[in-house]
Amino acid sequence: MNVRDLGASWALLASVPQPNAGIAPMLMVRPERGRSLCVNGTYWNSGDLLQVARRIGAAVMEQPCAPAEVQRMLPGALPLMSRRPVLWAFGVVIGVLLAPTVALTVAVLVLG
Repeated sequence: MNVRDLGASWALLASVPQPNAGIAPMLMVRPERGRSLCVNGTYWNSGDLLQVARRIGAAVMEQPCAPAEVQRMLPGALPLMSRRPVLWAFGVVIGVLLAPTVALTVAVLVLG
């Protein structure tokens, strides 16, 4: 089995900085159509990821690389949390602050 058998146009195994986890390997598969697949080495054994990458014929980068470099090679393959960690954190904070505000507004309007 190789990348083409999976219906993918490109696959890459690279070590990428992870929020709160240091540098971890990520296996990214970019399909011809549809959504990308990204398997994070924070949750998977790096040896298993390397074995899967070699079996499907993915390109393997030996040196750690920046998310911008991976994004340039494989656009859209990295999740937003890895591509833009500050934006992701800002969104989480806004969501946490917005949820109680909406709940209180609805409660005031309903209980009036």
